[in-house]
Amino acid sequence: MINSNGKAILNDTEIPGNPFEIFQKILNKWKNNGNDMAAIGYMSYDLKNILY
Repeated sequence: MINSNGKAILNDTEIPGNPFEIFQKILNKWKNNGNDMAAIGYMSYDLKNILY
């Protein structure tokens, strides 16, 4: 997940680096593990504060 401060968080641990690249790598890993469903979620309205 990407928190309101723009930091990538996985299992309650902050992961350094570009949060969107980290998020994509995690989704790719989940998808490559053969699961039919890689992710379920939503984008918060606060994402605009990170992007702009």
